[in-house]
Amino acid sequence: MVPESDLELEKVRFWSGSKEYTATIRILDNRNNFPGNDLISPFSINVNAENSWIDVEMASILTGLDKNQVIYVAVEINNTNIRLGYDDKITSGVSYLNLNNTWRLLSDFVFNGNQPANGVWMIRAIFSGLALSDTIPLPDGEDELIVYGAYPNIFSANRQGTTIRYSSFVDGDIHLMVYNSLGQKVADKKEPASASNLTGMVMVTMDL
Repeated sequence: MVPESDLELEKVRFWSGSKEYTATIRILDNRNNFPGNDLISPFSINVNAENSWIDVEMASILTGLDKNQVIYVAVEINNTNIRLGYDDKITSGVSYLNLNNTWRLLSDFVFNGNQPANGVWMIRAIFSGLALSDTIPLPDGEDELIVYGAYPNIFSANRQGTTIRYSSFVDGDIHLMVYNSLGQKVADKKEPASASNLTGMVMVTMDL
């Protein structure tokens, strides 16, 4: 989901567990909450690193995006032996799989051992300095809170802070706690959310 108007899609990033293969990058529009038509011409890249994030500069920068517009970033690989990053523990969201030219929810599938594929692909879209974390869930009337990407991203001791956008669908306070990779709490902030202002931004600075 595009976080603000007048942003440009400059880069995509995905986690690769394999190397020495060719992948095709596709950016698609939204058709009934599924990937639709290509917004740019698909382009191919050579992946030469494994077990790391792969940063891909757009062949042509995508402009003219609207706030809250849903777009999809796809990494297309014609080799079943290639491993892509998959997260089923931290990030929530919606991911898809294209088989025989048909898009289906990733959660419709199971892995070896009948393990449900309830996680998301580790794919990110970067808009003019804004990074969206992996797959942002589509708005749902039953959701109580949606948290979007942070700007600037990623947290750094050299920055004054970061802004985290959210949409709340119920009246109440927003309590945000941020932990580092060691499990230490580095920020704790409360923000009021009222029925008249259910979408907002929280400015967070960290005690490092």
